[in-house]
Amino acid sequence: MIKGNKAIVTGASRGIGFAIAKELVNAGCSVVITGRNEKTLKDAAEKIGKTAIPMVWNASDIDLAAAKINEAAEILGGLDIVVNNAGIFAQRNEWSKTGLLQTTVDEWQSVMKTNTSAIFFTMQAAVNYMLENNIKGNILNVT
Repeated sequence: MIKGNKAIVTGASRGIGFAIAKELVNAGCSVVITGRNEKTLKDAAEKIGKTAIPMVWNASDIDLAAAKINEAAEILGGLDIVVNNAGIFAQRNEWSKTGLLQTTVDEWQSVMKTNTSAIFFTMQAAVNYMLENNIKGNILNVT
């Protein structure tokens, strides 16, 4: 059903985003994958398949959300699917007792900017693009 669709998957250089992008490519989609590290993204794109295209973007840079959604749509010739997957932990593992007690306000705010604000503003930019282009697309938010 989704063969031929065009998608963007944030945080797709590894983990859940990588697996989602691979499944989309296997289903016949063209997919822009995003992440912060160009080399890691290029390596991931090669492993995912021919229709995976790397695009460097740190999703926590929410001021770029609209520009990056538009860039992905331009690369793909449209945009039907947006998967908001990018997410981070604080520098230390905040889920351990030591990490929890040592996580600073700045570290936590960085986590929240990536894990919540980036999802919202990427979704907002995607909805705006889809409405402007009369696209009945799909957005998946992984949180």
